[in-house]
Amino acid sequence: MTIIDSIAYALDKLRITRRFGFYFTLWITYYSVTSCVDMAAKSTLDPMGVAAIIAAIMLPVTGLQAGALKFHHDGHKGEGS
Repeated sequence: MTIIDSIAYALDKLRITRRFGFYFTLWITYYSVTSCVDMAAKSTLDPMGVAAIIAAIMLPVTGLQAGALKFHHDGHKGEGS
């Protein structure tokens, strides 16, 4: 077994890629929410302007969450769960 085979086996059996994607998405979500809260607290914009900025920040994060959760869920198929 070569080193490449060992790495491929570890990535597949230990599900490192799936776990990394899941935890990275959690971190991005946390960072985005805290950034939005800080921005809203310090903003001098009207409430609609703040809401528009928060929506613009959170929309791509929501798409990332959907993709990561689908990837994570699809990885469980075939595991008996």
